[in-house]
Amino acid sequence: MSKIQIEDFILQHRDAFDSIEPAPLAATAIISSVTPISSTVKSITMKLLAIITIPTVAVITYLNITNNKSNETAAVHQKQEQLAPIEKIIQPEVNNNVSIEIPQPVAENPIIPSTNKGSLFFMDESFEADPQIWDAPVATDNNNQNFFEKRGPETFIWSDEGKSAELKVDTAFTGITHIEVSTNSFNLFVKGESGKRDVHLAADAENSVKGIVINDPKIEIKCTVEGNVLKVTASMGGSTGIGNFNSDGDLTLTIPENTTLKVNHDYGNMEVSNLITTMCDLNADASNVKISNITAPLNVHVDYGNVQLDKTVGNLNLNLGSCNVMCANQNGDVKVKSNNCNLSMGAVNGNITGDVESGTNSFLDITGNIKFNAGYSNIKMTNVKGDLSMNASSGNIIGEKIEVVSTADFNTEYGNVDIDFVNDVSKMSFELKTTYGNIKLNDGVNSRNAQSDLIIERGGIKISSVTNSGNIIIK
Repeated sequence: MSKIQIEDFILQHRDAFDSIEPAPLAATAIISSVTPISSTVKSITMKLLAIITIPTVAVITYLNITNNKSNETAAVHQKQEQLAPIEKIIQPEVNNNVSIEIPQPVAENPIIPSTNKGSLFFMDESFEADPQIWDAPVATDNNNQNFFEKRGPETFIWSDEGKSAELKVDTAFTGITHIEVSTNSFNLFVKGESGKRDVHLAADAENSVKGIVINDPKIEIKCTVEGNVLKVTASMGGSTGIGNFNSDGDLTLTIPENTTLKVNHDYGNMEVSNLITTMCDLNADASNVKISNITAPLNVHVDYGNVQLDKTVGNLNLNLGSCNVMCANQNGDVKVKSNNCNLSMGAVNGNITGDVESGTNSFLDITGNIKFNAGYSNIKMTNVKGDLSMNASSGNIIGEKIEVVSTADFNTEYGNVDIDFVNDVSKMSFELKTTYGNIKLNDGVNSRNAQSDLIIERGGIKISSVTNSGNIIIK
């Protein structure tokens, strides 16, 4: 279409073009550089270009450039080369009645959640998070070389659900110095390994259901790494219905022996072994707990179950519900608190403090002071050396091969006191009292009997005993 034809077209449709808004400055610059036309046509043309798209403007410009018979057209072509690209110059005029959608930028490397299932996964030691988000302490190896600096929180989840759900996980993390574990219905095994730098996690679990199920059982293991802290959550079950519900799973953590550990364990067996660390905190709801070869301040809280401790070094704090407890080869002070406990402690080198409501209490081969309150419990001691303070509301206090350093007290409301000393009884002082019972003192030379009180002042080691309804025998 020639230039004259365009102008005739615009004049024939002038009324329609008068309603068009003026063109932007960039479009005006282009029109002003084209061969001159009448002012009326020029104004209308500017309004037309306000709504013409960028490719249309390029076509109109091309029609003028191809007319190479005019020097002015050549000048226009030269000016076109000096202008910036049209799509960067022409900007649409803001119109409140028009909605313009502006595309959003897309990240080159979007973060994609991990979908690891059962694969061996090592956290990269060189990973560094934004210091504004996390600035973790620096961990060092035995040669004081920094192998971990900063790490932001990351979470990894493995799960399966259904009537026949199975889950196997084999993964590892490096740069970890503290671990927190929460488990439900798993058997938990935590093992320290000398010279190890990474934490290895292995799980093998299965849910099997036969019958009518309302909610499918689920197995899930979740690991969150935040700085040098690893938090592990493992759970099984959660199904309801009518039928047979079987859950069986083992979770094993092999960790550097100097890693601090905190465990919250609901149901299932728990074994912790071979750790040398600054803190070990073990909590179980209903579990059989086995602890061995631990060098650390050790806190053990078990509500229901059997507890076995062997070869532990450091202060030991036992907070127990209804449990059977065996503690052997303990080097360090021991504190025991229990509602209903059958307690057996042997080969302990340290002071023992206890408060037990009911059950039985046995102490064998103890070197250290013992201060023990047994509510409705019997106390039996064999081969014990130290200062003693034994109290029982309703129970017997019996001791064989007892060597007292400076003083000992044996008191019971309804029970007997029967103590066989290693010390030379003839050089000890006694203050013995009973309300309803007999007193017998055999010092190797003389045998003394009394109905209520027997007081002998000799200095040195002092022994006292009081019963309400019971006999006192000292030999």
